[in-house]
Amino acid sequence: MTDNPGRWLITFPGPQGCHAQQETAVVRRQGGLGPRGHPLFAGENGMQVEITADGIAYLVDLGGHPAPGTPVHAQPL
Repeated sequence: MTDNPGRWLITFPGPQGCHAQQETAVVRRQGGLGPRGHPLFAGENGMQVEITADGIAYLVDLGGHPAPGTPVHAQPL
């Protein structure tokens, strides 16, 4: 496993069958690990994600639990 960078660009999937621009957010390392054991990151809006070294981001709810839904793509910055 490689080191996990301090900043990532998160890309959220758009609606199925739609060619609209996808939403993105920049997240920064917060310290600690998320519920799946990966480094924890947060965006300016308070969104929390944990990101694997392979660039898969999992949303974390406000209670620190895995949020339901599809993992999103993360790109190191």
